[in-house]
Amino acid sequence: MKEKVKNQLKKSKFYQENRPLLLRLYSRIRRGLQSIFALFEGTDAEGTIREIRNNVQLRGANVWILICAAGLASIGLDVNSAAVIIGAMLISPLMSPILGIGLSVGINDRELLVDSLKNFGIAVTVSILSSTLYFLITPLGQPGPELTARTSPTLLDVGVALFGGIAGIVAGSRREKTNAIPGVAIATALMPPLCTAGFGIATGRWAYFFGAFYLFFINAIFISLSTYLMVRYLHFPYHDFLDERTRTLTRRWIGAFVTVVAIPSAIIFYGVITDLRERNSIQSFLEDNLTAEAYEPINWERFDEGDTATLLKVYMVGTPIDSSKIDSSSRTLPDYGLKDFNLKVVQMSITKEDEERLSQEAARMAMNMMEINQKSTDLKQVQIDSLQQVINRMKSDTIPLRDISKELKEVLPEVEDLAFAKNLQTTRDSALPVPLFLFDYAGSYGSSRQTMVRERLEAFLRQRLHLDTLTLRRLTE
Repeated sequence: MKEKVKNQLKKSKFYQENRPLLLRLYSRIRRGLQSIFALFEGTDAEGTIREIRNNVQLRGANVWILICAAGLASIGLDVNSAAVIIGAMLISPLMSPILGIGLSVGINDRELLVDSLKNFGIAVTVSILSSTLYFLITPLGQPGPELTARTSPTLLDVGVALFGGIAGIVAGSRREKTNAIPGVAIATALMPPLCTAGFGIATGRWAYFFGAFYLFFINAIFISLSTYLMVRYLHFPYHDFLDERTRTLTRRWIGAFVTVVAIPSAIIFYGVITDLRERNSIQSFLEDNLTAEAYEPINWERFDEGDTATLLKVYMVGTPIDSSKIDSSSRTLPDYGLKDFNLKVVQMSITKEDEERLSQEAARMAMNMMEINQKSTDLKQVQIDSLQQVINRMKSDTIPLRDISKELKEVLPEVEDLAFAKNLQTTRDSALPVPLFLFDYAGSYGSSRQTMVRERLEAFLRQRLHLDTLTLRRLTE
């Protein structure tokens, strides 16, 4: 059919008369699209492989950063602070071994694969142990919205991990680096699910552990998969030779593994969509049938009554509704896709005016809490600024004594045994410390020579360290 239409178009009079113009237009559009979506230009395959390989290792400072990130994420989950959780995701080094797994499969580097898997296991173990320890000692430790939100992964999480991983490897493969990596770390949210799994272990809530760990597993698998796909699309060079049979077998294993991993999330996603549709149907039913000026629903619940029936329990305020209105409303349930539901209305002994007054009181309490939180935040910022000033002052007080001693051997060989002390004395009008330098002469000199050396030493220290005030003493004084 397509070939027939194509041939008819080529035989048309319009095409014959404007063929050169149409070909030039097609060529320009094609070149324009290629320049817009060009991905191979600017790719640094060797640099990307080298950078990911160097960052895979979790040793020393990286492990401490990982522990701190797990602690921050646990605190954020515990107090429902999205800002703290985002900070933990930004500093977490979890992404590197995951990218290493996808890269190693993509370029057939078995050594890198083993190294990445080993460090990935270390990262997961350290993160879960750190979060478990926190939730064992925290005085709070109650499941809040941030914790609960990470226990039911769906296909949407698969999409986030897949697109996030593509963005991460594309950004990392450029010669000119971009700021996409922090965004990928935030979007894919690797650390919070692990800390939620630690919460499940610490509190014995195994549903939290399995749900959160499955979410983390999905994120890790699909970030690695997107890395593998982009590495092959960008034609990264193979580390070891890979014959066609092995390449086909690898692709099949990857496809089967990814499918098996994604199936549970698809089932959960179907359940979420079903629940959302049901909630929307119930809301529409309540608005159309049980909402008026004299009465309205303030809440509702659903209860399963066996395998075929469901009870919809609606709590009403305002003027009591007569039974005939309730019966007529019940008969309309099938029109909203709720044919298996039975309606039960609970009349609350409260008027709409009382409800409005209670709502206003709740709003005032919320405003007061917001004001208290803002004052607390301002106080914390003042403390942070004060600590920053102390840190800056301590940095400014640091003396590079070793470098100065080396320079003195060339400038003033008559001086030896130079030492430095701080906070030993203060000025009368300020609490700032006066630097104190202790020295001795390299030999026996007359008083005039000693005075000259002392003056030259003081001038050297003032100029070298940019000091307005200092105290100079001989060790024997």
